[in-house]
Formats: sequence, structure tokens, C-alpha cells
Amino acid sequence: MSGDTKIKSMGAIPHPGGVGFRVWAPNAQRVSVIGSFNDWDGGKHPMQAEENGHWYADVAEAHIGDQYRYLLTTARASSSASTRMPVR
Repeated sequence: MSGDTKIKSMGAIPHPGGVGFRVWAPNAQRVSVIGSFNDWDGGKHPMQAEENGHWYADVAEAHIGDQYRYLLTTARASSSASTRMPVR
């Protein structure tokens, strides 16, 4: 999905080419989406910073039913946000 066609929703956004992920993390220095689709590896799907503290990644390997989390890096530490959530 190109930058011109990004879906402007939040969370996991299924589409025909995979799943888009968007989260609001205004204090993050780095954000990745991790999940069952990438063996929970924070280096595989880094998210891109957008305006107003939002972060976005388009993941072709993700599908409805996959579990995921956001991995946030801030000035203080790195942490996995939230509980595991299924893509719906």
C-alpha cells in the first residue's frame, strides 16, 4: 500500500494486501509491530513516524487472526505495549 493510499484508521487495519497497523505513541523514539506473523521480532517491521505522534506500518505477512503487539522504545526503556491482540 503506497503512502498515497494509506488507510487513516487506528489499530490493525486488514486490507487485500495484508494488514496496516497504526498506533498513537507521541513519546516513542521507535515503534515496531511484532506478532505471530514475524516470530515476535522487533527488527522485522519497524513503523514509520507520521504527524501528531502516530506511527504506521504496512505488513503483507499479517492476516486476520494473527496475534500482535506494538514494541515501543522511549527515552527511558523499551517495552511491549498492551496484551496480545488478534487482527480482526
